[in-house]
Parts: sequence; C-alpha cells; structure tokens
Amino acid sequence: MPVKTSLEPCAMTIERVYELLEQGNLEEAYDGIRELYAHQKDLCTSWAMFWVGADMMKRRVIEGKIEEARKIQAALCRLKGRLDDDKGWAADAYNQCSKQLDEACRDLSAHADADHLRLGKWGEEVAAVYLRRQGYVIMARDWRSEHRDLDIIACDGDTYVFVEVKTRTSDTLVSPLAAIDEEKMDHLRQSINHYIKSRNILSPFRLDIITVVGPLGCNDPAIRHIKDVDIIKRLPSSYQRTNY
Repeated sequence: MPVKTSLEPCAMTIERVYELLEQGNLEEAYDGIRELYAHQKDLCTSWAMFWVGADMMKRRVIEGKIEEARKIQAALCRLKGRLDDDKGWAADAYNQCSKQLDEACRDLSAHADADHLRLGKWGEEVAAVYLRRQGYVIMARDWRSEHRDLDIIACDGDTYVFVEVKTRTSDTLVSPLAAIDEEKMDHLRQSINHYIKSRNILSPFRLDIITVVGPLGCNDPAIRHIKDVDIIKRLPSSYQRTNY
C-alpha cells in the first residue's frame, strides 16, 4: 500500500468532522480535523480545528488527563491568535476552557495536599508506636507554639528527645531525608530552643530523626532512626535502619 504524503489530498472534510461531532464521536472528529489541518490551514479549517480542540480540551479535563489538556490549551492559544475573532467567540471559549482547567488543577492540588497530610499523620503514629516499643515515653505529639512545631517529644531515660518524622510512600526517587535541608534544620533549632526555655528544662536533650517509608496504612513500613543528630551541622551520611 502506498504511503500518503503531505502533497496528497486528505480524505477528511470539514463536513465529515462536524458530522462526527453530531454523532458524538469526538475522538474521531479530533483525529480527523488534525489530519485535515495538517494539509490546509484556511480560515474555515482553522475555526473547525479550534472548536473541536476546545471540546477535546474539556473532555481531557473531565478525564483527569491534565497534561494532555494543557498541551491542547497551548495549541488553542496559538490558534486563537490566527482567527478573525471580532465577536470574541474564540476568546470566550478559550477562557471558559482555561477556567475549567484551572479549577481541575486546584481540586487535584487540594486532594494531593489532603493525601499528604494523611500520610504524615500516619507516619507520626508509626514513629510513636516504634518509640514506645523501644522504651521511650511520649511526652507530646504535634506540639505547636506560635510559628514553631515539633512532631514528637519523648523521653529516653533522663534525656529529652525531640523527634522529627518524615514519611514517604517510596524512597526510590527522593529519600525522606532530602526534605530536611538547612532551612528545616534552622526551624528545628528554634523550636527546640523555644520549648526548652519556655519550660525551663535543665535535663540533657537531643534531636532524633525517624523516616517512615511505605504505602499509607501498610503493616510493614521501613523505619530509619537517626539518633542524636547534630543540629548545628548537616545530617550524617549514615543512619540506623529498623524494621517495624
């Protein structure tokens, strides 16, 4: 079978594209108008490309295929500038599609934030259970004062232990320890100092870091416990690993 080249006529027509839309075959209409637009870019074809593309962008948003929707949005933005849009039809349609995409992105972001909070709370619970099994006494959890906060405050004998908990579903790409940078360490220093001064604590104290890696609610997360972290210097390169 001979291969069609860009110089050969296209079998798709604008009439056929709109017919497919009326039949509810958006995917086929989208493929058809893209094929036709590759061969001819007159005004009628450009308008058809825009309207079908706008419908496809809305569908991709509904399907949750945000990256594909963004690519179509970028193409519509370029195409919109080539249209004779004196009445603002294309601009209105583009703005509506973009608004729908923005709302979907905000919803996804809110959902992701909620999932992140649930994962963090679960990780703190896992860390607290682990510490109790190691003989620690939990004094406080999720302690907050003004802009300062500490995940877990425990006692190991006579020593106060301030525990920072980091939780991830996987450490394949990014280790939980990577989230503890110099800025976070400075925040921990200030929080620990505030807690000690506000309670006039004279006992020895230290900072521990516990990382919890595993899917939310799993029975066997990997727990890594770093004891007596130097809060002045950067984190040590090695740490103790414990199975929960």
